[in-house]
Amino acid sequence: MDNLARKLGGLPERKFIERRFEDCYQVYENWRPRWKEICSYIAPYRGAFDDDEPNRGERRDGQIINETAVDANGILAAGMQSGMTSLSRPWFRLGLLDPELSEYAPVRRFLDKCAEQILGIYARTNIYECTHNVYEELGGPGTGAMAILEDFENVMRGTSFTIGEYAVACGPDGRVNTFARKRLMTVYDMVKEFGLDMVSDAVRNCYKDGKLGERFMVYHLIEPNDERIPDMVDALNKPFRSVYWEPNVKDRYLAVRGFEEFPIMVPRWQVFRSADYYGRGPGWKALPGVKQLQVMEKDKLLTIKLANRPPIKAPSSAKATLISLLPGSITFADDNGGNGVTPLFLVNQNIQHLAAEIDRVEQRVRRAFYADLFLMMVESDRREITAREVAERHEEKLLIIGPTLERLQNDFYDPMIARSFAILQRANLLPEIPRELHGKVIKVDYISILAQAQKMVATNTIAQAVAFATQVATAQPDVLDVLDLDQAVRKYSEAVGLSPEIVRSIEDVRKIRAAREQALQQQQMMASAAAAADAAKNLSQADMSRSNALTVLMGGAA
Repeated sequence: MDNLARKLGGLPERKFIERRFEDCYQVYENWRPRWKEICSYIAPYRGAFDDDEPNRGERRDGQIINETAVDANGILAAGMQSGMTSLSRPWFRLGLLDPELSEYAPVRRFLDKCAEQILGIYARTNIYECTHNVYEELGGPGTGAMAILEDFENVMRGTSFTIGEYAVACGPDGRVNTFARKRLMTVYDMVKEFGLDMVSDAVRNCYKDGKLGERFMVYHLIEPNDERIPDMVDALNKPFRSVYWEPNVKDRYLAVRGFEEFPIMVPRWQVFRSADYYGRGPGWKALPGVKQLQVMEKDKLLTIKLANRPPIKAPSSAKATLISLLPGSITFADDNGGNGVTPLFLVNQNIQHLAAEIDRVEQRVRRAFYADLFLMMVESDRREITAREVAERHEEKLLIIGPTLERLQNDFYDPMIARSFAILQRANLLPEIPRELHGKVIKVDYISILAQAQKMVATNTIAQAVAFATQVATAQPDVLDVLDLDQAVRKYSEAVGLSPEIVRSIEDVRKIRAAREQALQQQQMMASAAAAADAAKNLSQADMSRSNALTVLMGGAA
């Protein structure tokens, strides 16, 4: 298969595939120690390191005594899910760069139907479960990953990955375009996915012997297909190739497949250098405080324990006597005039200062995860909190988190929606594209609570500008010509999340104004006709026998 594949394009030699795979994991090793440390303190059940086997069910929170960071990361993930990609309300709409064409009725219906189809499939599948997993990864290690794959039964489905089980690389534009993964698969899963003829002899023998639960390592690489022949549309010549192989089996592949779009979304919370493949999340910032909390919590517990059960001293005569420290017990021993059994030292049981310091550090950790911002949405006792409330209460935090939300839109939501749109289009599940859209670029407008709250911050400037211009217009009316009030109202309505069904399209507004102008002209014509009729009546009743202005005009006697 390999030689034939190379002849048909789309597949370089195995050594080049392996080299690309190793390059990804070489960078991965530089980040792995810190990921492992962050997970152990903040997300203990996230991450797969040191060839961790699945389904072991072991506890991994042994380093955690104070779980403030774990809770804060959970609040962040739930808040991001509610605030950015909520199942209960639409969080994006489709539009065009040309706002007038975007509001044209046939185009608007098509775009709304497409968005409705995508959101409907997300709600019926596991997509939102995967996005929540991604948010938990973003809060801790700072990098998340999920795939959107075509599915025969549900059109598409999601697969989420945890940090440590994959490696990535970026293209020249700084976006992730390569995904490498080491995966332990059972014999049963390998035969089912790749076929009995494609697996190695070792796997085939286990299958024939009934050892279906035995696990083998499988390598998987998705990358741009530089070897493709563009005119060919087979799996080997798609824009992205997907290659599986067993590392211990030379010069053979388990499968060679392809994708029309890069199927992996790899959002990163914050990227400090353009050459970095991975991001850094709130967990990186909070980690020193989190580790400090564990030490302080141990000190507090030790203080309480020493105060309740301090070390004791006893006379040497009682050395051979078993001394009981249980309440109500009696120990008989000669103290030879000593003081009997007494505490070795006294412990001050006042730990308020230590508790206050722990509380201060806990607040610092919560702030790092924006817990107070996201708790508004997680703990709201109403059905939906409004974007205005979020913006008014947390304007400063929204400004700080703004760049992260914009990065998520570029790295996560844009490719996610584009991939979904393309899958639906290939499945013929979208309505017929209007001819006005041919050659046009569809853009995504985000209308989630947090996206709208970000825009709400800008509404203050719009309101202030319009109010100032209105005030100046009392002295100089033509100053209002400086502002495009139509656009001001549209931008304000968009920012506050007003439903598009309530805001009239540009086309409808023009029709209304044209009708109003026509009605005004008719009124003016009717008024002019009435004035002319009154003038003619007055003229008909004028006395022409005497000299007046009318007789002069008519050439009569002076």
